[in-house]
Amino acid sequence: MRFEGERFDTEDNALDLGAVVEIARFHKLVVKAAESLWLRENPHRQRAPRRLGREIRMFVRTIEGEKSIVVRLEVQTKDTDMGTEGTTAVGRTEQAIELLYQVASSAQSKERNAPSLDSFPTALVREYLKWGKTLGDSEGIEFTPRNRQPIIVRLKTLDRLIRAVGEDAGWRQ
Repeated sequence: MRFEGERFDTEDNALDLGAVVEIARFHKLVVKAAESLWLRENPHRQRAPRRLGREIRMFVRTIEGEKSIVVRLEVQTKDTDMGTEGTTAVGRTEQAIELLYQVASSAQSKERNAPSLDSFPTALVREYLKWGKTLGDSEGIEFTPRNRQPIIVRLKTLDRLIRAVGEDAGWRQ
């Protein structure tokens, strides 16, 4: 995960506390995405298992950078069965991060044939709107899932999400 913008342009690799909040929100997003995927595969259930959230853990391993701050996150999960067809916590976490990537890609895309946000769980999109809340207009959070190009989430990305789901733009206050 990389934080870019004036606030993150430090010579001593200092991490602004706003970034810590965003890392925690990202973790919550991954858990929510994993829960959404589990519920999609288990439509007869109303809630995902509580253990799912406890089994997806993230750690900050290094902080580095000059013009931006790069935070190396390590995701650790217990490799336990997480539902249908033997999906493990590791697999579910990778699927969740991929889903978050797809939401950001859809929100950023200006193409008419971009995937519709209608296919994403409403609860997940609403939670996504909380991510990046501490960002300024010229700041962004970049994340790169395995085997993908980096994607940068900015306020304008979140504004597109708001328009797409019909939310009130007052969430930033």
